[in-house]
Amino acid sequence: MPHVPGHEISGRVVELNGGTGPAPGTRVVVFHNWGCQQCAACRSGLDNICRTPRAWAGSRIVTVGYRVGEQIAVQSDAFTLWEHELLGSRYGTRADITAGIRLVTGGLLRPVVSQVFALEEANEAVRRLEQGNVTGRLVVSVRPG
Repeated sequence: MPHVPGHEISGRVVELNGGTGPAPGTRVVVFHNWGCQQCAACRSGLDNICRTPRAWAGSRIVTVGYRVGEQIAVQSDAFTLWEHELLGSRYGTRADITAGIRLVTGGLLRPVVSQVFALEEANEAVRRLEQGNVTGRLVVSVRPG
């Protein structure tokens, strides 16, 4: 699987604000890498390598995956004038993420978490990442208390 679990946006439903949705208490994961669903990659289920992905809000450029040392060039005037955002992502496909979650919840895979930080300690977590001496994942918990 071309995906390392541990950096998804996840949580547990506390309450619904009208409408329908997962029941309170349900564990959820936000999948925010939407392929165009038109290109050959998307049509074959490889939306993680879509060259024209859609994002939640307009003008966001999403790069999926990386190669060490590879440069990304953008036209500076268009990038600034159109107020684009650049977002790097290491995601696999939605099916990859679903399979990974099933492996974790089934007890067949255990994500390596080095340390859990309170939200107030997020800067320390970033400092540790910048130092490059982290094995596994650092987690910033947004849970109060």
